[in-house]
Amino acid sequence: MIANPERLEPETEVPVETNHEVVDDYVYLIGRPLLRQFLSFVKNRSPNGRLADVGPLIDEWRAAASHVSKIEKSEAGCADRPPIQPLPAHLESLREQFLRDPLIEHGFNSVPTQLGMVELDRLVVYQHHIDLSYVAGLKEKLGPTPGAEEIFRLCLPSDHLKPPVKWARMHRDTY
Repeated sequence: MIANPERLEPETEVPVETNHEVVDDYVYLIGRPLLRQFLSFVKNRSPNGRLADVGPLIDEWRAAASHVSKIEKSEAGCADRPPIQPLPAHLESLREQFLRDPLIEHGFNSVPTQLGMVELDRLVVYQHHIDLSYVAGLKEKLGPTPGAEEIFRLCLPSDHLKPPVKWARMHRDTY
C-alpha cells in the first residue's frame, strides 16, 4: 500500500524488578487512545506503574499521536471502499459450512450476508493494545506457514463449541 512506510522501532526492554511474575505481556498502541487511557493502562497494568514518571510517558504519547496524525493525513481515503474480492473456489465449502452455523444463521438472518476478501493494508483497525500471549497462541495454532484454509478457520470458525441450551418452563405455556 505505502511504498516506504516509516517504521517506529520498539524501544529496548527496560528491566523491571518485581517480586511477582508478569501475568500478561502487552504492546500498547499509543497515539490513538486518549492520553488518560494510556496513562491509566501504564498505572494499572504494568509493574510499579503507580510509581512511573508520567513526564516521559506523556512525551512518548505526544510523539506517537503526532505520527498517527501524519499517517491520517498522508493516507486519507486509503481505507474508503476497498475492493472486495470473491472467495477463491477452494474456500467455498468452508464458506458454506460457516454460513450454516446456527449462530450465523440466526444472527444474520435479517440482512443479506456475503463473505469476501479485502486487502488488510486497506483497512483501519483501532485497538488499544495487543496481548502478546494471545499472539503467541495464534502463531502456535497456525504454524509457520498457514494456508488459506487455516486462516479462514481461525477467522471464521464454524467448528466451535456450541453454547449449552437449557429449557425451563417459566409460566404456563411459556419456556
